[in-house]
Amino acid sequence: MSMRRFISSICLITLLLLSVTSVVAQSSNIPFGHESNDIVNRLEIKSGELSDEFHAVHKPYDRKGVSAFLSKIDTLSDTELTEVDLDLLDYVYRDNMEWSERGRSYTKRGIFKTFYRHPAHFLHADVPNFQIMLNPVVGVRLGMETQEDAAKRSKLYRTYGFELRGQIDDFFGFYAYVTDNQDIYPEYVRQWVEDNNVVPGAGYHKRFRNNTGSDYFQARGYVTFSATDHVHFQFGYDKNKIGYGYRSLFLSEFSNDYLFFKINARVWKINYQTIFAQLVSKYGGPSQLDENLERKYAAIHHISWNIGKHFNMGVFEAVVFARPDVFELQYLNPLIFYRSIEQAVGSPDNAMIGFDFRALIARRISIYGQYLIDELNFGNELGTVNDNGTTLEGGLFSPNKWWGTKFAAQLGLEYVDAFGLGNLDLQLEANFIRPYAYGHSSEIANWSHYNQPLAHPMGSNVSELIAIVKYQPLQQLRFNAKFIHSKYGADDGVTEDFTYGNNIFVTQVPENRPNEFGVNIHQGFLTKINHLECRASYQPWHNLYVDLIYEFRKSKSELASLNTQTHFISGAVRFNIPHKSFDF
Repeated sequence: MSMRRFISSICLITLLLLSVTSVVAQSSNIPFGHESNDIVNRLEIKSGELSDEFHAVHKPYDRKGVSAFLSKIDTLSDTELTEVDLDLLDYVYRDNMEWSERGRSYTKRGIFKTFYRHPAHFLHADVPNFQIMLNPVVGVRLGMETQEDAAKRSKLYRTYGFELRGQIDDFFGFYAYVTDNQDIYPEYVRQWVEDNNVVPGAGYHKRFRNNTGSDYFQARGYVTFSATDHVHFQFGYDKNKIGYGYRSLFLSEFSNDYLFFKINARVWKINYQTIFAQLVSKYGGPSQLDENLERKYAAIHHISWNIGKHFNMGVFEAVVFARPDVFELQYLNPLIFYRSIEQAVGSPDNAMIGFDFRALIARRISIYGQYLIDELNFGNELGTVNDNGTTLEGGLFSPNKWWGTKFAAQLGLEYVDAFGLGNLDLQLEANFIRPYAYGHSSEIANWSHYNQPLAHPMGSNVSELIAIVKYQPLQQLRFNAKFIHSKYGADDGVTEDFTYGNNIFVTQVPENRPNEFGVNIHQGFLTKINHLECRASYQPWHNLYVDLIYEFRKSKSELASLNTQTHFISGAVRFNIPHKSFDF
């Protein structure tokens, strides 16, 4: 049975089952990068209590859960909301008008009694058994980069398209986002595109302007439906994220969109999520334009549990696998330890397990973290070698720094209304990824999709410190500053099938790595990157932003070809589209 037929069968069976059951409304999601995400996160910290209406670890947030949470926040008299917070509440209510009577109250006559009858939507209909919202998506960003070649100094980003969402009969929800994009990148991004044959966060693209730019079409969409108040389904083509931080070491939104089927069960203080995804194993660039790209699949579980009002813990597991023209049916079990199945079928796949937590303190501070274990081997005889007559043992707790000791760790802190200054928010995050994490002995079972990592964008063999400052003196005016200091062990850039542990796409067999033991973080050509981005954004109309952005990026490496430095100044106007950042 092919994966396409299998997914089609699953969806058809699910729809048939739901058609004979009592169903309730299910909402679309707040897109990644939307300003509402930061607002909701900030208000949850200020409330001092973890939300049961949605769990912040599972992203994107669903609009219905967010609206229910905001309604609860509104009734908490002891939540110290600033005047700007109250304005931001109104902003989110307007943006999610289908789930809030308060959001609907903004409806007026509009332009020609047709357009912008609601300030958040170009066109909308809100009648019994049917809701629909249509908005244009437009973004233009023009900038200058310091380059010796004057022809490469100017940079331009253009995006045009539309966003559509709605519901039918309180049963069937839908969402679509379609854009046409032409981007001329800063040199470090252009080089990344050249090396990986894809656009960051997207897939296939055509090159123009002497290969300095990328022209690509992007479309994502999904349908949603619910079996009960607590069990929801989503099927479509989009991204998902599991984590509280700026980065996720489990599943991030960095890669291209992918086909997925998601089951989300939320009851009491527990949220359990299962994702089945179809991924592209490898894309070789324009030479594969007329070929059927090789597929692989991922099955993901994550359980999130609010223990009391202030502490959340979660458990993550995932497996990525491929079979010729067949889906491994055993991985369809939504309530099982994947590693046990993976061993039972011969251990050919890449299984991972992880733990995460979040704690809210004093209505001001959020502490969060993740810990991922790749290849759960406590003592593997494959890691036993003879080194000058001495037997060395491998395994997760090996004292010999075995190459297969693959894990990643994150620790972060958020501080809202810092030092008593309203709407000043600070975030500090550290990430640490051992060499060879996310890779595999099979060339297709690495934790990636469409030539891009599914977790940290820099792969593995990386350490990183991120500092973010956000200040919003007015609802319409926002300042952001972000500084990232990262270090990694680079490969030589010449030997294709050899890595010191940074490249997750290299097959992990003995001849492709320098040694079995004594493997340290940053081994290889030590490379340090400092990346600063400062942005001022003004919002004269709902979801219309005018941005002024400055970026500085410097890479210093033991490998001379990786030494770069750039200053990039740009201005942008964007409408219903998030700001783009390239942090790798």
